[in-house]
Amino acid sequence: PIPVPLVRLDLPDAPISQPTTISASVSADDEIISIGHTLQGEEGEGVFEDGVYSFDIDPRQLQPGTYNLVITAVDREEDTGTASASLEIAALPSEVTIVPDLTGLVIESPQTVTLEIDGQTPATTVNVDVAGTVSFDFDEPPYSFEIDPVLLPPGEQTLSIVVENEGGATAVIDQAITIAALPPDVVIEPDLPTDAIAEPFTFTVVTDGQTPVVSVSATLADQTITADEAPFEFTIDPADFAPGAQALSITAESASGATQTVEQAITIAALPAEFSVDGLTSGQTISGSFMPGDTLTVTVIIEDSQTPVTRVTVGNVTATVDDEDDSLYTAQVALLPLGSGPREFDISVTNAGGVTATVTIPVTINIVPTATPSPTITATPTQTPTPTIDVPATEAAQATVEAQIEATRVADAATADAIQAATGT
Repeated sequence: PIPVPLVRLDLPDAPISQPTTISASVSADDEIISIGHTLQGEEGEGVFEDGVYSFDIDPRQLQPGTYNLVITAVDREEDTGTASASLEIAALPSEVTIVPDLTGLVIESPQTVTLEIDGQTPATTVNVDVAGTVSFDFDEPPYSFEIDPVLLPPGEQTLSIVVENEGGATAVIDQAITIAALPPDVVIEPDLPTDAIAEPFTFTVVTDGQTPVVSVSATLADQTITADEAPFEFTIDPADFAPGAQALSITAESASGATQTVEQAITIAALPAEFSVDGLTSGQTISGSFMPGDTLTVTVIIEDSQTPVTRVTVGNVTATVDDEDDSLYTAQVALLPLGSGPREFDISVTNAGGVTATVTIPVTINIVPTATPSPTITATPTQTPTPTIDVPATEAAQATVEAQIEATRVADAATADAIQAATGT
């Protein structure tokens, strides 16, 4: 016989760390008319079926520690049976939600992240580590931080979160994140000239970014130069490029393979050709008994020209290009028409850029007169005639003298014109 209800508890051996059903079997001769339980003095509700009383405990709703459990059963005769025991509620780690969800997200720009923390007891410390590179520490909410991909290595990384709470429990969350490979920042120092570049200009490409820059290339027209280590320095020599507007393209590549390209418009100035002269030197004296067909050979040597040479002149004589060497131009200058005295030769080279370079070379021309042999006079005895006056013959002699004077004047004028034509002065 069981005059008083007999209650037998079935309890877990370990502290309760997850929702658990607590059950107790009840044996009695008389019908059980009421049954219930208290946990640390607070009444709870359960279910009684087929002689078994049960109820659920959610440890998240309780503070960690030891609780006194009492189950009381009353039969129809109002006989009361009880059973009591101690329940251990485990200290549970906090529950952490990452907002927004970073799963599958490729982080290409600064991303703000907030941790929503809930659980059995309040969090006391929160530590965040991003890819082993950047860390954040909190001791109170809000638990917000920023993931800046520029500061992190690209690729698959780990966001580690450690939360400790008042119950002494620690929550550890490792969240996989993906950091995009970002192109480097590119700055040209100093600024490129806004005016036409007429002389060599040197600039440096300054880079910064997520990973080190391993190469920088500069492309102008059809020329590309690559530098593989800092400082990334380049020189624009206008003589190497066609004059006019050009686009300078700078491409920087980082160790992650990401590239950044910037383009900037520049203007190349039209430059004169550089040349030297063979056959004439400044201060030279050119002396001789020149014949009408005698000439001075002047060779113009094109040392460098930004654009093709289109015309070369020595004075007013147009030079001709050599059949085998297009850097050589030759002019034949007639000497006799120059006359004697100081002269200046203007030597000009014009190129396709529309620029003419001119040098002036002063020289002295010395024309040596050619000696005329004197006739030999042989005395022959003759009878001396009686002189007579021939008036018409005298008038003819006078006319001859006047014609010689006019011929001399015309010849002098022709010489002056020839000098101007030959020297350009």
